[in-house]
Amino acid sequence: MSRTHLIQAAVLAIALGLAAPAGPACACTCLPPDPAAQVDAADVIFVGRVERAARVGEAGGRPISATIFRVERSLKGDVGTWVAVRHQSGDSSLCGMQFDRDREHVVFARRAEGRLYAQACSRDWLPRQRYEAELSRDRQD
Repeated sequence: MSRTHLIQAAVLAIALGLAAPAGPACACTCLPPDPAAQVDAADVIFVGRVERAARVGEAGGRPISATIFRVERSLKGDVGTWVAVRHQSGDSSLCGMQFDRDREHVVFARRAEGRLYAQACSRDWLPRQRYEAELSRDRQD
């Protein structure tokens, strides 16, 4: 096969690939965390450990779970000793999130319709001390 034929075949393969129908695009991309923005956006921030989690429904075809936390310390807002936080569960590339049972979490949640909700992009990306420092700056302002 001549070089010209190889180039034509490659161009044809590329063109056919570009013309192929694409599947649905689903991706979740979070920007690098800004502790000040995370603190400001949350109605409630607490340090806690997972007691249990259960699927409680669906939204837009994606699973919703409620995770029950034993609150070790409240950093912002009022929460009791135990608190349920709803969130999309499943694959993180589709904005799902899961909380590990074997570690402490800093949970950022918003209140809506009498419930607390967390989102994948508002999870605890940074060490707890960074958020505590940001909260103490807020209280000084």
